[in-house]
Amino acid sequence: MKSAILRQVPCPECGQLLSSRGLGGHRRLRHGVAPAAALPARAPHEELSNAAVLEALARLQLVVERIESRLEGSREATTQGESPAQEEARLRSQLVTLLERIRQLNRGEFGAAELHVEQPSRASALGHLRREQTRLVCRMDELRRGVPREESLWS
Repeated sequence: MKSAILRQVPCPECGQLLSSRGLGGHRRLRHGVAPAAALPARAPHEELSNAAVLEALARLQLVVERIESRLEGSREATTQGESPAQEEARLRSQLVTLLERIRQLNRGEFGAAELHVEQPSRASALGHLRREQTRLVCRMDELRRGVPREESLWS
């Protein structure tokens, strides 16, 4: 009984003590006041801006593309036992694809849609792509010079 009394609140219009659950109905029926619904505050994840979501998607896209290209390269190398000429042709096609991604990143586009990424993440993504470009170019140079894969630092 004592806990029921503690849960009662006064009506702001007439001062009558009511349970907190019944206060909204009392005010609406007796006083014609429609109080705003007590909605929970927005969760922090709902307040993400479109730019933050697009930035996260751009980062994920770059990571997935790098993983796919690396898996594709390792599958091709292990299943076919490529000759140096075949490997160089594969590396050349990967380099062309990589340079296209770098061009898209510099222009701020990914695929058909325009995607504007904040400067720090764009620089980070560009750094990853440039490192991959260096790896491909060095491996192609090693193939031209005839350095075996086992002695290579870049493979």
